[in-house]
Parts: sequence; C-alpha cells; structure tokens
Amino acid sequence: MNYSCAIDPNRLLKYPRERIISVQEQQKTREEVLPEYNLNSLRRGFGQLNDIQYETVKLGKPSLVIHSSTLEKNENDIVTFTNYVLNELAKTELRKRFAIVHTEKYIYIVGGYIYDPQIPVRRKALHDYKYDIQTSKLIPIQALPNAAICFGLCCDENYIYAIGGNTLDNKVLTDCYGLMLKNSNETWIKLPDLPAPTSGPGVGVHNNILHCIGGYDILGNKSIAHGEYLTLRYPQDKQWRYVSQIDTVRALPLVFIIPGNSINEQNVYVAGGFNVNSHTHKTYIVPDLQVFNQITQRWQRVTAIPDLELSHALSFNNDKLHISEIIELPNELPMTNILRSFDLQKLIWTNGKDNNDNKRIKIPEKPLQSSSNLSSDVKKIPNILAKTKISTLKFATFFKSIL
Repeated sequence: MNYSCAIDPNRLLKYPRERIISVQEQQKTREEVLPEYNLNSLRRGFGQLNDIQYETVKLGKPSLVIHSSTLEKNENDIVTFTNYVLNELAKTELRKRFAIVHTEKYIYIVGGYIYDPQIPVRRKALHDYKYDIQTSKLIPIQALPNAAICFGLCCDENYIYAIGGNTLDNKVLTDCYGLMLKNSNETWIKLPDLPAPTSGPGVGVHNNILHCIGGYDILGNKSIAHGEYLTLRYPQDKQWRYVSQIDTVRALPLVFIIPGNSINEQNVYVAGGFNVNSHTHKTYIVPDLQVFNQITQRWQRVTAIPDLELSHALSFNNDKLHISEIIELPNELPMTNILRSFDLQKLIWTNGKDNNDNKRIKIPEKPLQSSSNLSSDVKKIPNILAKTKISTLKFATFFKSIL
C-alpha cells in the first residue's frame, strides 16, 4: 500500500531552518566568549587564593605587621627587625599569607600556609614561630588551629587575637582565637565565634574589649565587603555584640582605640581599607578616617586620607595617623619613609614628620561630617578628640601583599 503526503510550500516559510555555523565561525565565537567567561566566572575575588599554577617559588611577604602598644620602636626599627625574621624564615620553609606581631621580647609569625613547589601543593603549617630577639633564632610554637589566611589581627599584653579569615579553599570562617603570651609555651585558646563568616576584618583591642570592623564574605568567586561593627568583652562575653554599621564598607582597615577620660570611655577609629567594584571586580582603596561617636552610636567622617595608594602602609602612634612607604635599597635593609601624618589633636595633615603649620596639607573637602549627615552632632567630635592622651594600639597594615 502506498502513502503519500502533500506538503504545503507555504508552511515551510513559517519554520525557517537554523543557520548553519561554519567551523571557523564557531572557533571565533569561542575565542570571543571564553575570556569574558573566565573573567566573570573563574576569576578569584579580593583576598582569595588563586589557582596554584600562579604560585611563585619565593617567600611571601607578610599580609599584616602589627606591634604591641608598649613596644618602643619606630617605623624603621619595625621594618629592620621584620626583615631579620623573614631572612630566618626563608631558611626554614616557603611560607605565604602569614602575619607578623612585634612584642618586647619576641616577634611572632602567625598563620599562612606552606607552598611545596615540587608537587606542587599548599600545606597547612605544622608550626607558627616566635623569633627570639636576643638569640636571633626561630622557635616553633603551636600553629593557628584553623590554618587561616586573611584573618584580622591585634594584640595586647596578654594575647594575640586572630579573628575570622578564610581557608586555603577560600571558605570564610567564623573562628576566633587568642594566643596566650604569658605562658612559657604559648598556646591558642578558642574564643566565641563571630555571628557570621568574615574574612579580612579590621580589629583592635583595649581594656579587654575586642573591636571587629568590616571585612568581606565570599559568594561563589566574588568577595563582598561589609561594614558591621562588633565587640566582644573577653572573657566575660560568650558571644559577639552587634554595635553599628559603617556606611562606607571596607575590608582590612586599620583600627585603633584611644581611651577617654573615664575607664569605660573608648574612642574607636577606622582608617583606610578596601572595597571591590561590583562591575569590574577590581579592588580600590577607601581613603578616609572615621570615628565612632558613642553619643549618637554612629560613625562620623574625620578626614579624607590624601593620595593613599595600594603600596602604602598605615600606622598609628602618639596620636598621629601615618602614611608610609617602604623604600627598597640595593644591598641594604629596607627603610620606611613617612609621607604624611594626621594629628588627631590638632586635626591637621602635615608632610612627613614635620608638624609645623607651614607644612600643612590642605584637603579640599568639607569640615568634619557624619557618615549619616547628622550635622548637629559634628561639633562634638573635636571635644572627643581633645580628651585623647595616649595611644593604646600601635598597628601597621601593609596593603599590597594580599592583593
């Protein structure tokens, strides 16, 4: 039996055939699309570890360098002794993404990972170290338990505090630890966890109160900064307390605390830090100094930080915020050059270490203003600053090494 079907030619016009793409056109399309795909889908965000193929066979630079409030050393002393420690560490292992803490007797190497180029693989560190200044030797101590990188770091006379961070797999952590300094064998103890995972927060401590400000979370391959301000009174508190939100979000800011007239009065400052452009995914600096107003419970802008660059360091000492650069000299130890300083008593910027009025830097901005535009409270800031007498935290953060 024969079957036949007449096809209406007009129906074919309603269902046009898909265009045939040549091999050459397909190749061209892949070449155009793949770079954009790699940029948007595979690129690691701020603070995250890239693929191991990008590792280099050289000792990493410290992500953070801090020192205790009672340490009497200038910036060049800190750089010189840090260089001694790095030379000794290079003889021992190939460590990266670690932090350095200067105290009176020892210099501590905290966190980071070990890179083995022979396999290649990244390994958790078996030990952290303390450098004995008298004997010029590295002494192994207990490693940071979570082997974190990009954690917040601060210290007082009793503890070195490591707050948050992320793992070698770029998992953001809530872990908080304190390294007991009074014991002959330093040991890490567990502190209450952060309420949410945070990497790269700015932290400071004064009078047994920890201050944790900003940081970032990792969603997919993107780093997203935030501005939460949390406190923990240790060891009394069993959990962190949410205080406020800083409008200009940032990660890895410099945090320092200056006491007021009363025991419980603390003036908390945050300077610099980074944010990530949501479109280009590139890191940019947040160039300002803000203070937390205890009366209004809001952050207020004190000043812009002029000409701040990724390669600069921020530090605080003797009521002055310093912007510095590290000068590498051939066959010589690095030197620190203070570019600008902001006097928190006089509320003026000066060039270098010169505090004369004729060296003032003029900042083209409005007078002190609140981040929430609360102009009625602005006049209270000079009164707050006038109470400050001594600094309780000396801290330097070196920006470029973690980017």
